[in-house]
Parts: sequence; structure tokens; C-alpha cells
Amino acid sequence: MAHLDHLTLFVGDHHATARWYTENLGFEVEFETPDGLTTAIRDDRDFTIFLTNRTPSEEEPRCILYFEVPDVDVEYQRLIEKGATSIHAPSTSPWGYGPELADPDGHRIRIWDTRSVT
Repeated sequence: MAHLDHLTLFVGDHHATARWYTENLGFEVEFETPDGLTTAIRDDRDFTIFLTNRTPSEEEPRCILYFEVPDVDVEYQRLIEKGATSIHAPSTSPWGYGPELADPDGHRIRIWDTRSVT
């Protein structure tokens, strides 16, 4: 079974949004990316939200969901056989190794496994 591990939300000001989540919902800042465009915040159950500066357009995703699976390659093949829409096959990218898929509404789905991260 896939486990929702973290997600990316596209926001207008990641610093202001991170402040809101920390002050109002008790999240803590986990890290900021070197490019200065993203603040990662984490709740007390280790769920991470990447707050990324971007004004979404119709061509861009509104959010990206990341699911941990036992084996990226096996799960990707299973999803393709079930008719999932692939944006790209498993490959190495800045967020790790895995594919990017789209759900029926166009939300981006990325799957990964701990084996491929190490």
C-alpha cells in the first residue's frame, strides 16, 4: 500500500505561509531550499509540506503528492498496467528517484521508496 509521505503546495509567499502553519497549527520549519523558493514544514507525526513560491497557472500543478511505496519500479509498472497517466517514467530527479504520474484531475503524483533514496 502507498503511504502519503509529503506534498508540495504552491503558494504566493512561502515565508508567510510557513509562519502561518507554525504559529497556528504547530508545524516546525524543517529546512529551506538553497534556491530560496521553498520552505519545508513538518508536523509532529513527521508529515512534511513543501511550501513553494509559484503562482499556479492552468499548465502548472496545484499541488504534488508524494507516496512512499515498497518498490518504485514494481509500483510504477502496476500503475501503468492499470491505465495510470505517466508524466515521466522512473528517473533520477532533484526530489529523488521515481516517476511522476497524474491523477484524473491533473494533480501530480510522485512515488518513491527508501531503497532508491539511499
